[in-house]
Amino acid sequence: MITEDYVSFETARLLKEKGFDCSCEHQYINCSSGHPFLTDIRDDAGCYYKNSEIGEDEYSAPTLQMVMKWLREVHNLFIEPKISKNTFLWGYRVSISNGSTRCIHANIFNKYEEACESAIKYALENLI
Repeated sequence: MITEDYVSFETARLLKEKGFDCSCEHQYINCSSGHPFLTDIRDDAGCYYKNSEIGEDEYSAPTLQMVMKWLREVHNLFIEPKISKNTFLWGYRVSISNGSTRCIHANIFNKYEEACESAIKYALENLI
């Protein structure tokens, strides 16, 4: 079964800090137990909320692809997951719109989604 892949809680927190404010179908709620959980955030009218419209301990949980598009369109950062032909393991490259490459990540990931999540974190922590 194919499912949507959402950013991790840690990445959702970084996104809110960095100004990500797009409507999302899901959000993380950081409850008093310290264990955040992912939930649907549709209101009674079927509308979704942005980070600016939810509580302080709540964080929009966009999909990996939505964040990669936001990074491209808002910050001119391009994430390119790369697969090794010999090992079928994943890495990534982050580029800026002027064509200069800022990072080719040396870590190796078993899954495409892990490489995307890591690239997003790198961009948020180091380039924005």
